[in-house]
Order: sequence, then C-alpha cells, then structure tokens
Amino acid sequence: MTGETYLEKVGLALAFVVGLAAAAFGAARRGWLRLPAGLMPAQDAPLKIVQTIGVAPGSRLMVVDFGKRRLLLAAGRTGIEVIDRGQAE
Repeated sequence: MTGETYLEKVGLALAFVVGLAAAAFGAARRGWLRLPAGLMPAQDAPLKIVQTIGVAPGSRLMVVDFGKRRLLLAAGRTGIEVIDRGQAE
C-alpha cells in the first residue's frame, strides 16, 4: 500500500466521522434525538413531563409534575416562564 492511498483512506474516514458528528449535533439541537427507553427517568421520579405541545416554531407549552405540584410552563427562545401552578393528581 502506498503512502498516498493510505492518506486518502484516512482522510476519507476522517471526513465521514466529522460528517456524522455534525449530523448528530444538528439532530440533537433540533430535538430529533430522544433518549432510549432504558435511559428515561423512572416513573416515580420527582420531576415528570406530563405533556408537551409545540405552539409555534421555537416555543412550547409543557405540563410538568414536580413533587405534589403541577406546573404549566411556556418555553421559548428567550427562556422558560411559569404560566400556572396547581396540585398534581
């Protein structure tokens, strides 16, 4: 194997790995990647997201149970705001 052929293969492999890393980063940033079921928090965890609704691009409404409280949160590009508080079921 000549030096040029080896360097070409290494360069191609490096470009492939960098491309995969960029694609994974982009997918994670857009929220397309989810945790597998085995890595999700247990059902008896103190924090539980009950429901999420996308209202507009970049903004969501979320119902979250935290201990014995239920929170309605608005999440957008500027941050997270508590809309309403109540008792969890």
